[in-house]
Amino acid sequence: MRGGASVTARFSGMHGGAGSDGLSAAERSAVLALADAYDMAHHGSSAAPHARALPDAFLDDFAAIGDVARVTDRLRAIASTGVDRIVMIAGSLGVDMERIQRSVLALSTEVLPKLR
Repeated sequence: MRGGASVTARFSGMHGGAGSDGLSAAERSAVLALADAYDMAHHGSSAAPHARALPDAFLDDFAAIGDVARVTDRLRAIASTGVDRIVMIAGSLGVDMERIQRSVLALSTEVLPKLR
């Protein structure tokens, strides 16, 4: 998930952090560092140095990561802010396809039905 999260987080740090409104100082620092270090040759890869450098605490706050209960709770909290759309990236480059498929299956059969 680091690769997918890095793709999305990078946009918050582009153009001097223009998209970082609402982020904490630590989160803003993480997205600015990511934007500076982002290597398009490794776009979307969880193994990329820029993705590996994202702090675990940042990823916990920025993304919906974990088991069904944690992801359901996180998506419910995000939805409660009034956002119009949540974009979900189910995998990253270099991740075993079977693992990605299990993630998509859990999202579609266990998480999303609980959010209706």
